[in-house]
Amino acid sequence: MNCFVIFPSRTCPFLPLHFANNATSSTRGQAYLNHLMVNQVPEQRRNGLRWLAIDGTTLNLPNHVSTCQVFGLTANAKRPQARLSQLLDLSNKLTLDIQISPLGTGERALAQRHADVCKPGDLILADRGYSGAAMYQYWYDREIDFCIRVPISQSHPYYRFYGSGQTEQEITLPECSQPVRLVRVPLEAGEDDVLVTSLLDQEQWPAEYFKEIYFARWGIEEDYKTLKSRLQIEQFSGKKVQTVLQDIYATVIHKNIVALACQCAQHQVGGQTKKHQYKVNFTQAARLVKWFWWQVIRGNWLALVQHISRYAHAVRPGRHYARMARKRQPPASAYKQ
Repeated sequence: MNCFVIFPSRTCPFLPLHFANNATSSTRGQAYLNHLMVNQVPEQRRNGLRWLAIDGTTLNLPNHVSTCQVFGLTANAKRPQARLSQLLDLSNKLTLDIQISPLGTGERALAQRHADVCKPGDLILADRGYSGAAMYQYWYDREIDFCIRVPISQSHPYYRFYGSGQTEQEITLPECSQPVRLVRVPLEAGEDDVLVTSLLDQEQWPAEYFKEIYFARWGIEEDYKTLKSRLQIEQFSGKKVQTVLQDIYATVIHKNIVALACQCAQHQVGGQTKKHQYKVNFTQAARLVKWFWWQVIRGNWLALVQHISRYAHAVRPGRHYARMARKRQPPASAYKQ
């Protein structure tokens, strides 16, 4: 099986390098292939740190005896569900690592499994489901910075800080040997969010900068929308658990390849005219990667990028549309019932 990894080049940010791969179709081989690919992409840092996001979601799985045995079947559920957690590079829009488990496994436990991919110099962005002094200490022990939104009612220090009206405060929590910094972030709706972070340097990380930092976390929410809506990650080619896991990893690898191709194509688009800024269409890029996969296999990466660069749309900031309420339909089966 001929596969490729990505490496930087002067003429194009990423180019395909062919190698003989004797990995089987097991999920371990797919995870290794994804790690091999993303580890060769140059890191992009903001203010000296690589910004990463962690979040989880649920996936509806085919109702089969093997999936029920592995992931379980909750009460009154028509089909088993899995919990998917991913570690996303927000600058390169690449999934660095995914963890798949039954719903009984908590998001914090899965976040700790991502730690093998993280390293000092990383900044973890996460929602309030990942808050807690034990979690802060876990990242401190690994010299990894974090910025996490906290629920006000979770503990008295957060509640007192929210009621005090202060912009920021440095406190020490039980179960955490090092101090953390609480930062108030005002929202447009008139409410305030409270963030807890290990970034204690007020000169390098002023309080007004944290609104931009936490807003970057929204990239992982958009990434899940891409996986579910555009790439149809819940549309499986078979019912057995091994096929389900293979399809999940294959979809993530496909998304990463498309993200790399879009970055290359964006350099050819140029980006901005007098009136609008233009951006490569991810949905069209995902379609072209499937249709012109033979270009990648043959090593003609630039030809594929050239195709993708033709599909660019104008970015019009500030547009808002009312969200249409639609009943969620179960994913179509790619196999005969």
